[in-house]
Amino acid sequence: MVEHANVVEAQCDTGGPCCGRQGRGRRCNSGLCCSQFGYCGSTSEYCGAGCQRGYGRCN
Repeated sequence: MVEHANVVEAQCDTGGPCCGRQGRGRRCNSGLCCSQFGYCGSTSEYCGAGCQRGYGRCN
């Protein structure tokens, strides 16, 4: 994890959820979206329906 000004960014290399409610409240790295299942990415599966606002970018 990387911490900036009390905001913890997720490092998705743990084999489990790494952002949002499922990822212990961590945020995705800049420019990425947090999916409804707690994973960071940039495609519509992550940024579309179910995207967790407040934990990364959403469309």
